[in-house]
Amino acid sequence: MCTPSSTSTTSPGTKGDNKVTTELGVVDATNSKNGRAVDAAVPDQPIDIDANYEDALHVLDTKAPKLEGKVDAATQQEDYYRTVRTNVLLAWTLSNGLLATAVASATEEVYDIFVV
Repeated sequence: MCTPSSTSTTSPGTKGDNKVTTELGVVDATNSKNGRAVDAAVPDQPIDIDANYEDALHVLDTKAPKLEGKVDAATQQEDYYRTVRTNVLLAWTLSNGLLATAVASATEEVYDIFVV
């Protein structure tokens, strides 16, 4: 069966996401004796835990600055073509579904009308 659009040309947006991010920290076991143990600094005093909690609340309450990115004309054109291609594919799929439903639910009398 041939489709009007190639669905293999779209990306789910995961390309390049195969790097280890260090923003949450990375465990380094190379300094341990047998390479199987790590040292972790975990706050165990209530005052340290409360201070970390208050810091986290402050970070969550602070709104990030709004990024106003300017999109160039080539990207806008590509986005327009992708939207048109998506809408054509959606319309084609829905029309095939409606046609299949109509054919499957047709009675013998209706079938005879269209055949003859």
